[in-house]
Amino acid sequence: MNSIGAYREICGRLSNAEYCRLYRQPALLHSGLDAGLAPIENGDSPTIDRLVLGDEPPASSAAQSRAEAFTVFMVPAVTKRPDQVGIGSGPASEVRINDRSLSAVHAVLERRGDGYQLRDADSAAGTQVNDQLLAPGERRALSSGDRIGLGCVDLIFLMPREFHLFVQRLFAK
Repeated sequence: MNSIGAYREICGRLSNAEYCRLYRQPALLHSGLDAGLAPIENGDSPTIDRLVLGDEPPASSAAQSRAEAFTVFMVPAVTKRPDQVGIGSGPASEVRINDRSLSAVHAVLERRGDGYQLRDADSAAGTQVNDQLLAPGERRALSSGDRIGLGCVDLIFLMPREFHLFVQRLFAK
């Protein structure tokens, strides 16, 4: 877990193609500001276009406030279970989020070919993808830009290409 500011330099230095070649794992993005991520209606399929920045803060504080406004959970490449990443509040989860509304292993991110699916791990507070509740054990294919709700925690799933673009847009001058 890092603030998004930790990725500012690397995303500014590398082209999108270079970043994607070096960093192949997706990211889960959490905004500490309610206004940090806002939906945009874009037909039936959610895309990265849904991620927009709110009003500009004063220039002197813009980069600093944005660097602290987002937390990034990078999906680890190597895990205890091949092609599965536990997300939750307990030590058995590879992506640990300190929130009381989460189960110890709340959901599981599963790699399937070139894509990812999210599975509810029989969580107490429920798992949602784009505001649709998953039944316990149900899997849902993820696309970059999808919103994931775990208990009271809202995340955005971003593949490397879109994560790089988001960081660049966030810190554009």
